[in-house]
This record gives sequence, structure tokens and C-alpha cells, in this order.
Amino acid sequence: MRLLAVLAFALVLGVTACGGSSSSDSTTTSTTTESTTTSSGGGAGGKLSAADWSALQADIAQAKTVNQQGIATFKKCRVKVSGSYSNAEIASCFGSSTTSVVGAGQTLNADLATAQKEAGGACAAALGAAQGKVTLYISSVNALGLTVKQGQIPTTDDIDSTTKQLANAQAAGKAIAPACAPA
Repeated sequence: MRLLAVLAFALVLGVTACGGSSSSDSTTTSTTTESTTTSSGGGAGGKLSAADWSALQADIAQAKTVNQQGIATFKKCRVKVSGSYSNAEIASCFGSSTTSVVGAGQTLNADLATAQKEAGGACAAALGAAQGKVTLYISSVNALGLTVKQGQIPTTDDIDSTTKQLANAQAAGKAIAPACAPA
């Protein structure tokens, strides 16, 4: 399981590192694009417009609802993992919770990316940071789900690591409101 988590993490890092070029044309284009995005971002000071902010808040609330249900399930299953339950009982405990959380996380990440395109400055940076942490959390939940689907029992450390990734995503999410809420 640890190998699977490490591979998933490496994949995320590889994807985020891809796309760069050392040529000066690429650097110039990237810098120009960043300047344009920053200066044309949503509302005043790069914050989101009222409509974009409202839509993002609804998306966050939906993801939070699905996530709270998933985390409650993960905690319940953690108890079973630390006990002497069969693989089938543990798989039944997890059910479709990992799939639901991953789906909600992917939807939220797409929404964060869309909002980031509409924002600028500190707001765009906060949205990007949150998106990165949500990506790591999704990867962790997905690895947990794959372990269970393969008929293996995840460790309590695997579940605890997933919970830690959630805390990191939530901490990054706290920077969104001050940076992005319309004035």
C-alpha cells in the first residue's frame, strides 16, 4: 500500500512538473500569460466576482458534505482495520465511500481551476494552493480505495495518512475566503 501511495504521489508531482521548457520563448509566454491572468482577474484586486464566489461556495459545500460522510466511514472502517475483521467485511465497510470522495474532490478541483482562471493575485494563489492539496487528498483516498478493491486490507497508517491529507487540504482552503471573497 505504501508503494501505491508513493507511486500516486510521484504521479501527481510528475504531472505538475510537466509542461515546462527551458527555452526563452516558453518563459516569455508563461510570464505574459501570468501577467494577463493576474491583471484581468475577477473583481477588485483579483478577487472573484459575486457570482463566481457564490458558485464556488456552493461547490465547496457540496464537496464538504460528501467528504464528511466519507471521513465518518473511514473512521468507522479504521476500527475494523485495527481489529480482526475479514477483507470482505472491511471492503463492505468502505463500500463506495472512496469513489464518492474522489468524485467530489475531482469536481471541486475542476471548480477551483475554473475560479482560478477568473481570479488574480493572492486569490489565484490561494485557489492554486488549495487545488494542489485537494489533489494530494484525492490521490490518498484513491489509493485507499484501490487497496480495498484489490482485496487487500489497508493499514491504520494508510487511513491516518488520508486524514492528514484532508487536514492539509482544509488548511489550504481557509486561505480562500480572505483572498477571494468579493469586497
